[in-house]
Formats: sequence, C-alpha cells, structure tokens
Amino acid sequence: MSNDASRKKALESLVKRWHASVEALAQREQWDAVLVALDHPPLGLLDPPAWRWSIRGRALEHLQRFEEALSSYNQAIAVSEPTMARLVDTARILINLHSYYEALRTLDQAMMCGSSHVTTEYTTGHIPSHSSSGEQVTLSEVWELTGYAQLDLGHAAEALIAFEHAVTLTPLNVSAWKGKGVALLTHNESARALAAFDQALQLDPSQATLWIGKGEALLDLNRLTQAIAAYTTAQEHGGLSATAQHNLGVAQFRLGRYVDALQSFEYVIAQDAIDHLQSRSLAMRGRVLARLHRDQDALHSYDQAIAVDAHNGHAWAGKFRLSLRYWRLRDAWHAGVRAFRLFMEDPEADRRIRSHLADQTLRR
Repeated sequence: MSNDASRKKALESLVKRWHASVEALAQREQWDAVLVALDHPPLGLLDPPAWRWSIRGRALEHLQRFEEALSSYNQAIAVSEPTMARLVDTARILINLHSYYEALRTLDQAMMCGSSHVTTEYTTGHIPSHSSSGEQVTLSEVWELTGYAQLDLGHAAEALIAFEHAVTLTPLNVSAWKGKGVALLTHNESARALAAFDQALQLDPSQATLWIGKGEALLDLNRLTQAIAAYTTAQEHGGLSATAQHNLGVAQFRLGRYVDALQSFEYVIAQDAIDHLQSRSLAMRGRVLARLHRDQDALHSYDQAIAVDAHNGHAWAGKFRLSLRYWRLRDAWHAGVRAFRLFMEDPEADRRIRSHLADQTLRR
C-alpha cells in the first residue's frame, strides 16, 4: 500500500473516531464539550460538512445562544441541499427568537421536502433516513412547530389543525398533545382540551406543565376540587408558573377556601409578575380580604391593582362596592363609572352609576 493510501486510510479512521466522540458528547448533552470538539477537528479535515454545522447549531441552541445557532443552521443549509431536518432546526430557532412568520415560511419549505431529504445529520432528535418511519417523525415535528408558531401569533384555529396533524402522524408525541390542549383552551373548548392533556399525561405524567394545562381546563369547567388537585400535582413535579398559581387561587376562592386563596395571590404578587397578572392577583386579593372582613386592606389592594393596571375592571368594581359600603360616594361614583366603562364600554355608565347611588342613598 502506498504512503498516500495509508495516510488517507489513517485520516478516515481518525475522522470516524472523532465523529463518534462528538456524537457521544451530544447524546450525553455535554454541549460545551461538543463545541470544543468541533473547534478542534482532526488535522486535514477541511470544509466542514453540513452535519458539523447542524450539530454546532444544536449545541448552541441548548446553550440558548439562539442567534449563533440560527447562523450555524443556515450554514448547514448553505453547504448542502436544504433537508427537512435542517429546516426544522432553523424554524425552531426562529420561534425562540419570536420570528414567527419567518419560522412559518421555513416550515412551509420543510413541508415540501420529500422523503429523500429526511436525514439525521448527526444531530439528536431525528429518526435516521433509513427508518421506515423517518419521514413521518420529521413531518410530525414540522406540524408541531407550525402549531406553536400559530399559537404565538394568536391563531388558535390554525394551530389546532397543525397539532391534529402532528398527533395523527405520531400519537406518542407528548409535546404535540400538549400543544393541542393549549390550542383547544385558547379556542374555548375546555372539555376537549382536558382530553388532550389527559392523553399527554398518560405518556408522561412527570411534566408539570401538563398538570397545569389540565388544571386550567378543569377550572374552566368549574370542576374546582379536581383543578386544585391538578395544580397541587404540578407543584410536586417542579412547581407552578405565576399564572397557574393565580388560577389555583381562583379555584380556592370559588370553593370558599379564602386563607389558602390569599396565600396563592400573595405568592404571585411577591413574584413581581408581569403587570397584567400582578394587577389581577392584587384585585383577587382584594376580593379575598373583603370576604375575610378586612375591608380597609381590601380597598388598599384594589388601589394597588389599579395603580399597576388602570384598565382592571374587576379592581374598579371591587373599589366601587367597598366605597359604597362606607358611604364614600365620590370614590364610589368614580370607581363605578370606570368599572362600567371597562366592562361594558357603555356611554350611559355615568347615568347608571348616579341612579344606583341615589337608590342606595334612599335605602339607607
């Protein structure tokens, strides 16, 4: 064997071992080590192939370096034909970067790729092209990501169609079932949403977000005890989001468990949640305090809710009721007008409030 042939064979063996080591690091999710390995390829390995850019993108994505990940995925597409797997990777990053319309265009392009374009490219999460189910698995991910992009754009009906396709292609896709449940909740179909979350929980009962989704569906259906149980299970599996903690408080309030509800709303307020949610929890805390006969504290909580979000009709309505109780008629009139306007956008709000105040004055 000539020296050139020997060197070529040795290089091929070295590259093969290097490929295997990078794959092993990716399987163990040691993403920093993956980047280091990719930056130190075997001597003589020039012009990195598409899989190197793909796995670099995956590592950067897991490290939440999304702009760099997007650049790597685009490089993978540039040095080779745009396969479905590479386009899906790119779309996922675009969704993380909130570029939803661009993500949808990329997913449309992925949808047009044929089965011959479905490849693993040495990244995790894709079925190899020689698998008979490879096309279905990747196509399911296209539909799933399409659903989440449509949800983020507020297109619940379009999202639901996409998730239906995803779970039809891969019935064991937990994320797609969860997306279907969220889309159904957004579409005000709580009973069907509950069924979707139950299906996802059969596949993976350890995901807190699935229990939260189930809790929200049950709350919408006014199955309060079951909703509280679902939220409690979510806490056991990693905790509640601020929104879920607020909804837990709502369920507790409706059941008359005022002390528990107060604790839930206090927790959300302490988390310094976004203004809209903070204001809602302050208003609900006001309602709880009023039920506990702590009227002055309740009024203060309503005022705090209004200071955070002046468009919170529930806070204005609560302030109206308590101000009226204590014959603070000027405050009651102002709060009542604001509440009516916000709830009803009613130009007759002033007249109705004045009439109500007059009626209450006569009854005293």
